[in-house]
Amino acid sequence: MRRNFERLRRASCALRIFQRSLFANLLALAPSEIMAQNIGAPSKGKFVGLEIVRSLAALVVIYSHVFLFKLLPATGLLEFPGQFATEAVIIFFVLSGTVITLSQENKLREEDRVTVVLTYLKARLVRLYPVYLLGLGLAAAVQFLSEGTWMAPTTLAGNLFFLQSPSSYIVSSPAFNPPLWSLSNEVGYYLIFAAVLLYPRVWVLWMLAAIICGTILGPVGLEGVPGFLVFLFGLSLPWIMGYWLAVNRHALPAVSIPLGFAFFVIGLAYSRVPVSGSYYDPYRLTAFGAFSCPLILSIIQGEAPAKDQKQYRGLRLVAALPAVVGLWTLSPSMVPVKVALTSVALLFAMLDLAWIKAALSSLRILVPVLAYLGSISYALYALHAPLIFLVNSLLEGLHSVARFMAFVAAVLALSHLMERVVQPRLAHLLQSRARLPGRSMK
Repeated sequence: MRRNFERLRRASCALRIFQRSLFANLLALAPSEIMAQNIGAPSKGKFVGLEIVRSLAALVVIYSHVFLFKLLPATGLLEFPGQFATEAVIIFFVLSGTVITLSQENKLREEDRVTVVLTYLKARLVRLYPVYLLGLGLAAAVQFLSEGTWMAPTTLAGNLFFLQSPSSYIVSSPAFNPPLWSLSNEVGYYLIFAAVLLYPRVWVLWMLAAIICGTILGPVGLEGVPGFLVFLFGLSLPWIMGYWLAVNRHALPAVSIPLGFAFFVIGLAYSRVPVSGSYYDPYRLTAFGAFSCPLILSIIQGEAPAKDQKQYRGLRLVAALPAVVGLWTLSPSMVPVKVALTSVALLFAMLDLAWIKAALSSLRILVPVLAYLGSISYALYALHAPLIFLVNSLLEGLHSVARFMAFVAAVLALSHLMERVVQPRLAHLLQSRARLPGRSMK
């Protein structure tokens, strides 16, 4: 009893210390400046709205795993939002395609393509690997503490080179960090995008390969390297959509954020209409990614003027009806889920956009917190799973609420350290070394 009390006291102290640090960082985000602007407006080179979407996607994944990995007891109802964790990963893919494309846009006008590609690949490596290696190391350490065995050398090597997948086509994701599967896909898309930077027409071939793999080869059930490549390309259409949005954002019709949000909500119904029997069914996931695109587009375009905010009720209704039909004919979801998604899809098909805007505006007080979480979302995603297992193991005797508080303090503190201290300093160090005489890439 005394040992458990001491553990709880230490966890509470750590949480209080982190809360002070979190408050200081929220002040550093200049919330008054953020609140005064549209969430579609850039801030320090980033779109605040995209940071918010990124943070919410990360929180959905973490929320799912808090119940799945038994940090909190399942109730049958509270964990329902966590059922959209895979869809949150699809949002990450769309965001990645958009943000990466926007980040390279101006560079292509100022430097030759080879230099841009080399700089881009180096920047991606520095951005990914520090946090990724920590997530992989934590998974290996937790496996040893829990099972007394180290991660298999083939699994470790495969994950170091981003060859993991949820179906273990080449190697499996770490047992104590399953979410790392999506980073294998991300790295694959980064490499293909490097080819697009060199030869822009490659994106057309990429899209054709994605369609073929997603619709024809995916259901075949290939194994090994062919299966890995089919899985990689089959889920890449959302990333390509993000790229296309960024390239064509000025030529596309203006979309208001309320309209984009309405389409996003309708997309939730499509996410429960699979065509194949696979959990990672590319049809439903790509459809959901497509319905997320109007929201992303509205953010990078900026808020449309009030006089230009057409309702588009007919278009929204036409978009929602196939999802409703699919829910009741193809979806294996439970009846309460079908009823809920049908109601929400039809509601947002008909709801006045002014009401959606008012509802979103009422949540503006959360913008500074969500923007901060968005800025550390990669570390939150990559580190949360092994930390859940670690907290469950070390604080097994404590109440689930106390363990949850300890986990929140640990994941936020470690994510802040990696994203705000370690990674920026490492990037600055490498940039400084590159500028030394004889080290220039030019």
